[in-house]
Order: sequence, then structure tokens, then C-alpha cells
Amino acid sequence: MRLVPAEGSALMGALYIGGVVACIAFGYLLGSLNPAVPVARFGFREDIRAAGHADADAPEIYRAYGRGAAVAVSGLRFLQGVLACLGGLLIWEMNGMALGGLFAMLGAMFPCFNRFRGGRGAEVMAGMIFTVSLFTTGIPFAFLVLLLIFLIVIIGTRFLSLGVIMTGVFYPLVLQMFSGAEAGLCLAGAVFTTLFVVARHWDCMQRIWNRKEPQLKFPWNRDKGD
Repeated sequence: MRLVPAEGSALMGALYIGGVVACIAFGYLLGSLNPAVPVARFGFREDIRAAGHADADAPEIYRAYGRGAAVAVSGLRFLQGVLACLGGLLIWEMNGMALGGLFAMLGAMFPCFNRFRGGRGAEVMAGMIFTVSLFTTGIPFAFLVLLLIFLIVIIGTRFLSLGVIMTGVFYPLVLQMFSGAEAGLCLAGAVFTTLFVVARHWDCMQRIWNRKEPQLKFPWNRDKGD
């Protein structure tokens, strides 16, 4: 008795389409959930939607509620990227992981629960990169290299947004370098990640070009009039 649908059958096609839709829906809906809402509600007894921070990501939460809240939001966003990839992996193996992670990032950028106005998706992207890197090589070499690039850029320029942009730009190249053919659809997802990260940070790039983008303040340069 055949338990698996025949290759090329209508049932196999339906299962294929269903798997794709499930990965996309799971990742997108998970990414659309803003963890800043429960952090502000339980930590500060405040509704960020009423306070005008409904689309806030970690930098805005830092300015509104402090470092602890920003760290909590960033950690939860990172976890969203990881869980979206793992959910996709369970549904459709490596292809599902690529779709789940990518659409979780898109959910963070354009959340359906906040009229498609969201953040930059940087922490979700980081969680996605970590998981994809871990499952394609066994050790997250690509993630570590990209983390190094991120740190070099933000320390050298003090532009947090530029660090995120450069991480997104180098993601496909670094993933290909360490994973090769093992990356599969994840490599295509990495290319789309680059495109969406650059598009979502286009206004930041314009401000950097016009020297209007806020810069980070490190202990060794706090006395430079920042």
C-alpha cells in the first residue's frame, strides 16, 4: 500500500503548495508580532500603541524605556527569527527554513497587525542568519563572520544602520563562501534579504550621505560633542 503520494500527482502538488504557504504564513505572522508590546505592558504597564510606539524596534524602545527593555525586545526579535526558521525546517526542511526566516523578517518590517508599519527587521535577520548558518555548516561560521563585519562597521563609523546594511549586503556572499551547495534555497533567500534590507534602510542611507544620521556614542568618543 502506497503511503506517500506519487511524484507528480495532484496530491503531491497540493502538499507542495500547502507546505510553501504554511512556511510563509508561519514566518510572516510570527514576525508580525511586536515583542515590544508585552515588554512595555508587563515591564512598564504602558500600551505602546497608545503611546505612539506601535511600530518601534529596539533603538526607539531604548530611547523610550531604557537599555533593559531594548535588550529584551532585541532578544525576542532574534528568537523570532530562530523560531521561524525552525518552524519552516519542520514543515519543508531547508527550503522551509529559508522561507520561514525571510518572511519573518518581512513580517517585522511590514506587520499585518500594525497596518504594515514596522521596524527595520535587523534582529529577526540576525536570528535567521544564525539558524541558517548553523544548519548549513554545523557551526555558525557565516553568522560569526557577519557579526564581525557588523562590529567593525559600527565601531568604525558609529552608524548602527550602516552596520545592519553591510551585514545584509555581505550575507549572500558569506553564506555562499561557507555553505556552498548546502545552502540551497537559503542562498536565494539571502539575496532577497539583501534587497529588502537595503530598501528598508534607504532613508538611513540618505541621512548618512547628508550627514544627518544619528551616531552611536561609545565611551571613548563621548567627549566629541555628540
